[in-house]
Order: sequence, then C-alpha cells, then structure tokens
Amino acid sequence: MCGLLAQTSLLTSKKIISVGQSAATGLAISDGLGLHSSSLSEVMQWHLHRKLFASDFLFLLASALAKLACAFLVYRLTRPVKPVTPVRVAMVPLALWSVASVVAITVPAGSTKMWDASPQASEALV
Repeated sequence: MCGLLAQTSLLTSKKIISVGQSAATGLAISDGLGLHSSSLSEVMQWHLHRKLFASDFLFLLASALAKLACAFLVYRLTRPVKPVTPVRVAMVPLALWSVASVVAITVPAGSTKMWDASPQASEALV
C-alpha cells in the first residue's frame, strides 16, 4: 500500500507542477516569446528569460516525478523477492539525472547574479 500511496502522490504532484509550467509558458508568450528579440525592450527580454527559466525548471521537476512514478509502478508490479531489485537500482540514476538537470539550469553560466533586480543582469542570459 505504501508504494501505491507514493506513486499516487508523485503523479498528483507532477500534475500540479505541470499546470504551473503551462502557466509560466503562457506568461512567457504574453511577454513576447516568439517575437524577434530586436522588437523586445531590454526589460521585456529580462522578464521573458525569468518566465522561461521558471517554465524549464518546472518541466524538469514534472518530468522527474513522472519517471519516478513509473519506476514505482514497475516496482509494485514485479513483486520483488530480493531486497535490491533492478527497479530500485534504476531509481538511483533517475534521481541523479533529476538533481543534475535542475543544477545545470539553475547555476548561471558566467553570471553570479541570476536574479538581480535590474535588467542589466540578464545580459549573461542572452
């Protein structure tokens, strides 16, 4: 029963996060996603990058939760007799992939001021 509760919790969390990701993408579209960068002001580009970052972060989080939910499903269906099963071993790379992906997009490349309150800080993101 614990596996079912964990799987249901992961899927519910994934659905909620997916709604947030869709909202962030919609806000990015309203801020000018799809327009040529020369037609956007510096401030609009800065807001657009922030919303795209949030969208990417939420997408990775939802993807990781979906993968872990699938691993829990396979674990429940196989009824393991050994304490360490291939499914449990597969969960380790899934967790490492999730953490590495989030760190890769969170750590700015060449800038230590990702969330600075001024649009000039967004120059490292362009």
